[in-house]
Amino acid sequence: MLELPETPSISDDSPCNPACLNGHTHEPPCVAGASAGVQRHTADTITDDELDRLYADQARLTDQLANEQTISRRLFEQRNDMAVERYAWQERGDRAEATIARVRQLAERWRYTADRKNTALPELHAALNEPKE
Repeated sequence: MLELPETPSISDDSPCNPACLNGHTHEPPCVAGASAGVQRHTADTITDDELDRLYADQARLTDQLANEQTISRRLFEQRNDMAVERYAWQERGDRAEATIARVRQLAERWRYTADRKNTALPELHAALNEPKE
């Protein structure tokens, strides 16, 4: 039987693995930059310039997110419009195929009918027009 190594448990006060994907909420929280050796700032250690840079990054990312959301909404609306148009074309194709089937049925019937002079044109028009339901 294969024995697996025991998984270390993480208590609320122990540091989390920087590569943690489990959503732990204990301190210090999992951060993307922690594995690269980036030091986390505290209220006591951050300078005004660093704080300003963080706020500028936050504003830039907020704007970028808003732009991405706008683009995403626009693409979603275009996709819906294209789906509606595709459905309309599909319906049109289905109607055309039904018309062709009616004309073929009429042609097959005419093949075995001797008298076509008086009824041919009205029957052809009837076959080409969509049936009234």
